[in-house]
Amino acid sequence: MASEKPKFIRQEGRAYARLADSWRKPKGVHSKLRLRRRGKPKMVSVGYRQPESARGLVNNVQQILVAKPEHLKFVKKGEVVVLKKTSNKKRLAILEEAKKLNVFILNFKDLDTKITQIKESLSSKKIARKLKSEKKAKMAEDAKKKSKMSQKQAAKADVKKTDVNAEKKPESSKTEKAESATEEKKVEKKAEVKPTAKTVEAKPAEKKEVKKEEPLKNKPTEKKPAIKKAEGKLSQKKPSTAVAEAEEKPTRKDEEKKE
Repeated sequence: MASEKPKFIRQEGRAYARLADSWRKPKGVHSKLRLRRRGKPKMVSVGYRQPESARGLVNNVQQILVAKPEHLKFVKKGEVVVLKKTSNKKRLAILEEAKKLNVFILNFKDLDTKITQIKESLSSKKIARKLKSEKKAKMAEDAKKKSKMSQKQAAKADVKKTDVNAEKKPESSKTEKAESATEEKKVEKKAEVKPTAKTVEAKPAEKKEVKKEEPLKNKPTEKKPAIKKAEGKLSQKKPSTAVAEAEEKPTRKDEEKKE
């Protein structure tokens, strides 16, 4: 079946180096391959499909995907193993198990060389990890030593400061004594200043005689006459005051007589 099946190449795949041979369906309006013209390469169609028994075979051998070393137990005769993407540690275990069971692996034809390569890479990684851990430990020790040294240096510096301060104290005490003596002399001079002519001798404060208030005797209370309110909105003037005002104002007749 494979011998009868043609090799499908994309349009103008052999003409240009930048185009790969992998199949791509032609979509041009004037494409002769799309129109299936005579003399052009074959186009993909359903009639070239293989039967189910021959599908997925490589050199007439069935492929099986494997991701763990335990899956190799289920591989039958005439089947080929294809390894999935796995870590180097798991891949090494699968390859060693396949070597024991004499299973053919398509991904790696030479198992011995691949096993040695994986072992070397793993060992180099282990060595790098050890070196890294040792370097970190050394860094931590150095930091501890530096911290201890810094503490000791700080303690020494404190001791030096205290010694210097103790040496400076007597000198400072002498200066303080001289300053205090000058201040005392100034105070004494101020106290000895004589009073001027304007200053008047303070007289002794005379004691004022405080009169004792006699208790009020019970005097007879005078009763005021009750005034009756005027009825209505008439003037509240007393009759005596009204008569006095009338006598004071002269009339016109009196004025004419005088003239």
